[in-house]
Amino acid sequence: MSDWKTLKEVAEELGISKDLVKYHRKNLGLFQMEKVDGVYRISSSGIEEIRSRLRKESYDATFEEKVLRRLRMIEQQQELMYNLLLETLSERR
Repeated sequence: MSDWKTLKEVAEELGISKDLVKYHRKNLGLFQMEKVDGVYRISSSGIEEIRSRLRKESYDATFEEKVLRRLRMIEQQQELMYNLLLETLSERR
């Protein structure tokens, strides 16, 4: 059982908060997590799974900004198409 670690130990190893470990715990497989005497423990494969889901060091900080800008543009295009559709339908009446 030495390869199993508590949530606190996992948090310390990965340099993240215990709450973030709890969040990722929900996505682990049946054999990657256990609860013994009310204490959750995570296997080494579970720890690696959590590690793989964390934001990478090379994360581009402008990525979210780019995605949001593109989303706004798509929403504007959708609104324009909707208005054109309404206009076309009203002309047919």
